[in-house]
Amino acid sequence: MIAAFDITHARINRTGLGRYPAELAPELAKRVQLRTIAAGSGGATAERIARGLAREAAYYPAGLAFNAARAGAQLVHCPTPAPVRGGRLPLVVTVHDLLPLRMPERFSRQTRLHTRLWIPFVRRATRVLTNSAWTREDVIERLDLPPERVIHTPFGVAERFSPAAADPAALARLGVRAPYILSVATREPRKNLATVLRAYRRLRADGVQLVLAGGRGWGPDELADAGPGALATGYVSDADLAALYAGASAFVFPSLAEGFGLPVLEAMRSGAPVVTSDNSALREVAGDAAVLVEPTSEEDVADGLRRALADDGELRRRGLERAATFTWAACADATVAAYEQALMGGSSR
Repeated sequence: MIAAFDITHARINRTGLGRYPAELAPELAKRVQLRTIAAGSGGATAERIARGLAREAAYYPAGLAFNAARAGAQLVHCPTPAPVRGGRLPLVVTVHDLLPLRMPERFSRQTRLHTRLWIPFVRRATRVLTNSAWTREDVIERLDLPPERVIHTPFGVAERFSPAAADPAALARLGVRAPYILSVATREPRKNLATVLRAYRRLRADGVQLVLAGGRGWGPDELADAGPGALATGYVSDADLAALYAGASAFVFPSLAEGFGLPVLEAMRSGAPVVTSDNSALREVAGDAAVLVEPTSEEDVADGLRRALADDGELRRRGLERAATFTWAACADATVAAYEQALMGGSSR
């Protein structure tokens, strides 16, 4: 099998949208003849904007299929939703979530418009992949797709996240001191970081630092005045992120909704006791290996943190076991099975 795989977002996006193709591509290459293709990226701000417009207006509607056909591919996989066509080739598209439709007030106008732009194209894909069973049901219902065309391919978690990744020198360089509570998220309304701050203040855990890692998103900056005891690191490298997870006394991720929730698995694989939301795909991913809380209740989040900080090792054990069941190898196996179905199902429309 020869499959064309778009890695554009692996080059331009360091959050889950980019991590997924970056981690999956090497595993796919062990199973199929993989032809990676990508639109242009990089450059100064004006150039990046121009390239972004070109991706949406030309590359995904026409260039992706052209490059795939030129590479001799039998099908094309777009791992990020876009206004994409497969031409004469079967088209596989991964949908990470439909949250801009479910809670539009929690997303920027640009994201809402982009979601509505790509939906008609994704509806015509030969196969649609989803990262969680929760997202799969949402896609079937909201996009009115036959269940057999929507396939659950659970994401994995990278091996670099491990208790062994603890690095005191990296933590000291970042200004982090143990013990600390960690939260990893882009700073935007859906991630609910204001509640994390309020829960931390309510916790009154003397000597425990709150570390908030993640780049600036959109909307009001809830961390502009984080207050005493809290540290906002901004975006950190993969190596520093692994060290932060491994050294954390507790990890908190009370997002208002997620299509998957990769940071929860990364924290579990690093041995950190996890507190996360009892909603969306987070409940599915965490299973019984985390403290599940009502994310809009600062009291509930604070209580969850107390339980995590007092963990006697049980949460850590469950988390490590849970994370071990999510691998990129398994994701690649499920993806190749979807490719085989797509080839039997014909081309996209």
